[in-house]
Amino acid sequence: MPVAVVTGGSAGVGRAAARAFADRGYDVTVLARGEERLDATRRELEALVHPAVRRAMEAGLRTFERLGGAEFAVVAIPLLYETGTAGEFTAVVATTCRVGQQLERLAARGLTPVEARQRVEAQLPAGEKAARAEREKREAIERVIRESADAAERKAETLAHEAGQRALAAARTRRAWACARCGRDWR
Repeated sequence: MPVAVVTGGSAGVGRAAARAFADRGYDVTVLARGEERLDATRRELEALVHPAVRRAMEAGLRTFERLGGAEFAVVAIPLLYETGTAGEFTAVVATTCRVGQQLERLAARGLTPVEARQRVEAQLPAGEKAARAEREKREAIERVIRESADAAERKAETLAHEAGQRALAAARTRRAWACARCGRDWR
């Protein structure tokens, strides 16, 4: 992926240049003095990039479904919680590592120490992601248990009703048989 570094990228021409590079698929680094405006620019650039990433992910999942034969798909999404898409998945498994290891991996991909630190700081802390995933997993399990319990209760009610119907039918048959034996009509 080509890289673009834009100075003064939080406003005016610099911001427009950053958007233009992002629109063309560049990995954009924006430098500016005002942190608040810089954050706004970052969010704006993410809003441009994330829909394209999402379309690619959805196309991959559609292809996966057409191929069939597998029970689940794994989608690696570094900014899952930050983009608000966690609720779209059946289950979330958070794989985390130490911040130092994240920084090493980003440096190996060509980011400067400052860029790597900014990238890590733009994300939720790994511990928070792991805690959310664990909480969602527990809630999903509880939901399945509740749904299973509700289904089991409905099944038990159905079986009890069917057993009652069979017992009533058997009693009617015995009565009918008894009636035939003693000659009395019980109906």
